[in-house]
Amino acid sequence: MARSLFTSQGAPCLKCHAIGLAEHDKNATAPNFLMAPDRLKPDWVRHWILDPSMIDPGTNMPSNLFRHEAERWVFAGPTPASFKGYNGDHTDLLVRYMFEINPAEQQRLIQMTGGNLKSKAGASTTRLESKPERKSKIARSSRSPGESARDPGPAGSSP
Repeated sequence: MARSLFTSQGAPCLKCHAIGLAEHDKNATAPNFLMAPDRLKPDWVRHWILDPSMIDPGTNMPSNLFRHEAERWVFAGPTPASFKGYNGDHTDLLVRYMFEINPAEQQRLIQMTGGNLKSKAGASTTRLESKPERKSKIARSSRSPGESARDPGPAGSSP
C-alpha cells in the first residue's frame, strides 16, 4: 500500500529522491532512501515529512503534503485506490516503507515504473549497485547519557 502512494503521481517522492543507486545519485536534489536506515531515525523522518521547513527553513522539500484528519495524518493529494477504507496514519505507513527500501524493493520500484525513475535533474537512477544486507552501525554503550567516552573518572584517580 505504501509503495502505491510512494510511486503515485500525487506524491512527488521520486521526482527528487534517487533510489536507483546504493550511493546517492549526484544529480538528485534529495537524499537517497536506501541510506535512510543507516543515517536517520523514523521519528525524525516523520517530523520531517510533516513540516520540513520547520526543521530546515528554505528547504526544497514541499510542506503541506499531509493534513491532520481526526486522530491521524493523511496525504493531502490524491491517494491510490488501495487506500480506500484505510484508517491508519499515512505518515507512519510511508516512514515504515522508507525504512524497508532495500535493493530488492528498489528493483520492484524500477519494474513498477517501467525503469523510468528520474531525479528532478533528469538523470536516470535505474542502475543497481549491490549492497550487503544492512546491519545496524549503532554501537551500544554502557556509558550513562552525557558521560564522555574520555571521562577520566572520579577526581584523583589515575588511569
